[in-house]
Amino acid sequence: MQQRAENREKIISAFAEIPLLFREAVDARRAFPHDHSLLSEIQSMYQALLQDIPSLINLFLHKHGRLCELEKVSTVYSTLK
Repeated sequence: MQQRAENREKIISAFAEIPLLFREAVDARRAFPHDHSLLSEIQSMYQALLQDIPSLINLFLHKHGRLCELEKVSTVYSTLK
């Protein structure tokens, strides 16, 4: 039961970081509008978010039983910072 609560907190933290990631991406893009590698990284971040948000929601709602998915998603978000 404790592990479930910890996992839910991690998921909530990951969701809380999403608007900050978007804001930082927009600010970076405005500061460096011609940086193509930056644009590529931002697009990769968006794709990762779109891919991983459903998994986070399922984990949060206990629809997905594998805890390793949470670790994988947490790793993705850590690399985006």
